[in-house]
Amino acid sequence: MPAGAIHCVLLLLLAVSKLLDADTIRLPLYKHHAWKSKRFSSYQTKSLDIRSTSSANNTNKSKASLYNDAGSEYLVTVGVGTPAQKFLVALDTGSADLWVPSITCPKESCPYTRYNDSLSSTFMETQEEFDIAYGTGSANGTYAIDTVEIGGARVDRQQFGLVKVTENVILMPDDATFEILDEDEDDPVAANGILGIGYPELTSSEHAYDPFVFSLAKRGLIPQPLFSIYMGSIYDDGWAGEIIFGGIDESKYNGQLLYAPVARLGGLGSSHSFYAYWMVYGQAIRVLDNNANDSPPLMNERFSDTRGVIIDTGTTLTYMAPALAEQIVLAVAGSNNNVILDATSGIFIINCDLKKTDRRVEFGIGSHLRAQSSLMRISLAARDLIIPLDSDSLDDAELCMFGIAPWVGDSTASLSTSSMILVGDSILRSLYLVFDMDRNRIGFAPAVNSSVVVSKGSVIYNNNNGTDRSKNGNIDDPDASSSSSTVSSHPSTLSCCFLVMLLLYLVL
Repeated sequence: MPAGAIHCVLLLLLAVSKLLDADTIRLPLYKHHAWKSKRFSSYQTKSLDIRSTSSANNTNKSKASLYNDAGSEYLVTVGVGTPAQKFLVALDTGSADLWVPSITCPKESCPYTRYNDSLSSTFMETQEEFDIAYGTGSANGTYAIDTVEIGGARVDRQQFGLVKVTENVILMPDDATFEILDEDEDDPVAANGILGIGYPELTSSEHAYDPFVFSLAKRGLIPQPLFSIYMGSIYDDGWAGEIIFGGIDESKYNGQLLYAPVARLGGLGSSHSFYAYWMVYGQAIRVLDNNANDSPPLMNERFSDTRGVIIDTGTTLTYMAPALAEQIVLAVAGSNNNVILDATSGIFIINCDLKKTDRRVEFGIGSHLRAQSSLMRISLAARDLIIPLDSDSLDDAELCMFGIAPWVGDSTASLSTSSMILVGDSILRSLYLVFDMDRNRIGFAPAVNSSVVVSKGSVIYNNNNGTDRSKNGNIDDPDASSSSSTVSSHPSTLSCCFLVMLLLYLVL
């Protein structure tokens, strides 16, 4: 994949300083390769109360610059302990635990900086096991308590995972990009842990606890109980992206923020429903021809019951049921001659010439479980979903993948029949995102320099394709079955080509 990010706009710093509260905490994000999809974690329910219990006392605005390596994962620097031991970790709205490697983790699975509890004067151990599984690996250890600091935002006595064993979740040095971020550090650029910022109920603990961002909000350490994320373009090399704790940067988006309510797991009608994922109600998906305004959609799938759409910054691509993903890619490609499903990687290899297409992929977001009209529409240029694999530029690429993929393969075995949609960086980088922990809502706006359109939606999405294949797909029934893809699948020559090209690019 091409390296990419967008550096801070220096000419707008004065305006930004006026827009942001003096107590707002800001820091950039860093992207890196993360060829993974998420497996849903187990969690326990707990009531949610965001009301502050103390006044802010350590909220000086702070910003930490991070380097963008590749457009697939975003990393942020986290300090753990007293004095702080620094880790570069993946920012992940699709999980809720912060974890870093322990000094007891062998170098074979934890090759970079490891947390040494004997060096921290504020460390407290617990006897509770920490165990989390992702689509391609896992991390195991115990929970611990210590001071955690990110860009000047500090939480004392924060619970986190101290990992003693990892499997396929940390890139080995041969695969990592050797770019030194700090002259005092000799680690290459690679995710060395994960910062989960989902709801408390999503933590892997037997008893749900407040993740870092919820601790900031509940303890009154930020001016507003929200955080916002700006990723930047995949093609802009350099320093870019930021997460703001307690504020919004109006210079990083166009137009107005539109908000959608967070969907509860279990459904609105269930007495046991609760917030876990940063998830909204998916109403419909369409593919439109921008050059044919009066023509019907090329693909128009209205869900009879809304589907859970998880907003996940920790996943590179966007995943959904095979039949639905196939409908979208075929509508964009125009012909199955322009797209092939690679059986090994589980992604669509698409004709790079489709970068010239004017077609758009539109998501309808609802406000209720069974709403018949959309609350908002997010319309993305299909060309922004065509990602070069053998070049830093789409203009020079000969091998491309599509930013939407089906739930297939061993890594997503438990999700291959799921109706849920997981929206990853392939779409999220075009948006400015606001996560409101108090009002349980997510704000969407077009990121600066993106071609996405976010608009209020009052259109009733009729299914022009005939059978409504989403009849069993809803938040109450996340395991509803879907038909399998019929896009041509080539497991041999294409797989070798794709894997070799990808390996060469990651290494070089």
